[in-house]
Amino acid sequence: MKITSCTIRSLHRVVVRLVLLLSLVASARAQILTFQVSSGSTSLFYDTVGYAFTVKQDPLSVHRLGVNDIGGDGLDSMNIIGLWREGGSLLATAILPSGRSAPLESGFRWFDLTTPVLLDANTTYRLGVQANLDMRASGFVNDPISPNVNLVGAVRNNQQGNFTYPGTVPFSGQAIVGPNMGYTVVPEPSTLALVVAAGIAIVIHRRINLRRRLARALGLRP
Repeated sequence: MKITSCTIRSLHRVVVRLVLLLSLVASARAQILTFQVSSGSTSLFYDTVGYAFTVKQDPLSVHRLGVNDIGGDGLDSMNIIGLWREGGSLLATAILPSGRSAPLESGFRWFDLTTPVLLDANTTYRLGVQANLDMRASGFVNDPISPNVNLVGAVRNNQQGNFTYPGTVPFSGQAIVGPNMGYTVVPEPSTLALVVAAGIAIVIHRRINLRRRLARALGLRP
């Protein structure tokens, strides 16, 4: 089959549509971390507190950060949330004001990131939040907290009033439930390549069939 400019344009349109479709599918599967504290307490923490977690086999794209609002009646103070790579490299921050202005979903107030953050597969990260007046639930958590991550343990920085990397050794199996993140699973390059290849094959197949039908209609040998 001769590849013409028309064929190339058709292939381009299919590829663009497939990429858009993959983006829509990823958005439709946006997820957050979920917590069920099996034993623990609720108390005030003045330092940066949260938990460490490890991403499983698929990379994740984090598009928002959140903080729990116990009772859903508004935050009592400003909350600063951070996402760090294990070791202390800060990847993203969010500041949520006191009150109810930040949107509430699933018990958390949320802040949309301007630029999503990519989390690598099989890599450990830490989420932490610092505030002065908001209560946090802490204790042992039923894991997994997500199909895509494993909980490592609770962490903090033990520096009252300071927003810094929560660098303590994780308390295994526990979490201080304050921060959260909204994310989508990033399709593997091989998956994207297969979808695009399938789209190209469909276009070529349709054009071959069209040529055959035209040839038969004109009484020509296909």
